[in-house]
Amino acid sequence: MTNNADARAALVLLIADLQNAIDSATASGGDVVLYPSTGPGHNLGSLEKARALLAALVDHHAELRRQDRQ
Repeated sequence: MTNNADARAALVLLIADLQNAIDSATASGGDVVLYPSTGPGHNLGSLEKARALLAALVDHHAELRRQDRQ
């Protein structure tokens, strides 16, 4: 059995930050800019790219949860 709790917790925070960035870009019509708490902002570009990244992060989180259940 693995324990990916720390990785999953970090992903949850990143997913929340990315979702907020997507929501802001959707409202403003601009690029998606991620502002992590630990550093400068990162321009992720289009909503499509940001949504693809979000989906990948959510999938990775789900995979870590599956590993923890085994």
